[in-house]
Amino acid sequence: MFNYIGIDVSKATLQVYTPPIKDENISIENSKKALISLYSKLKKS
Repeated sequence: MFNYIGIDVSKATLQVYTPPIKDENISIENSKKALISLYSKLKKS
């Protein structure tokens, strides 16, 4: 089974759709620090 996420990229933010976690939309800053935090969250799931 495969898990997918959707990411809509803009200059300031990333809209992340995460059906494997809680079927939710997350808005994060478009920065290296925020991406590392998102990766950690997804890795735990």
